[in-house]
Amino acid sequence: MTFYCKYLYPKFKKYFSHIMKISFVIILAVLFCSFTEKAVSQNARVSINARNVSVSELLTRIESQTDYLFVYSKNNVDVNRRVTIRTKEEPVARVLNEVFRDTDVRYAMEGTHIVLVPKSRVGEKDDLPAIERVQQIFVSGTVVDMAGDPLPGVNVTIKGTTTGTVTGIDGQYRISIPDRDVTLSYSF
Repeated sequence: MTFYCKYLYPKFKKYFSHIMKISFVIILAVLFCSFTEKAVSQNARVSINARNVSVSELLTRIESQTDYLFVYSKNNVDVNRRVTIRTKEEPVARVLNEVFRDTDVRYAMEGTHIVLVPKSRVGEKDDLPAIERVQQIFVSGTVVDMAGDPLPGVNVTIKGTTTGTVTGIDGQYRISIPDRDVTLSYSF
């Protein structure tokens, strides 16, 4: 038995070392792919078949199919206006161009946020060079149980959207909201 282990152990050790190296390379490849997914979200495509729906409903559908979050003021954007649109795997920019054509609304994509503003608040040129920065509103808090102990892993979402976060080990969360008139939903 000693003779058998004496000669096989070095081979097993070498084999195990190769497996660990290959596993490490695979893990790195998966991590890099997950980072490139964010860049791909900038070119997100949507399929929508909507007849006589409000702009608000349409924006919600786009949010549900992409990582985008729309930021706008209800005072400046008529979200009750009715639109009909049929798209299949179209870029979000092309859909928004169609929806807001012949209106006073312009948009700018900034990361995962799409800012909607009236044309009068955009710079002189027609290509959105200088949009006023929209101040982000953050809500933070701690979710606790009946005994006052923090609850980790609670889903906190903006009701009616797919935007959300999860509480940390200390029960704390922080979420960016589009305006002050939202309802947060908590699920565990």
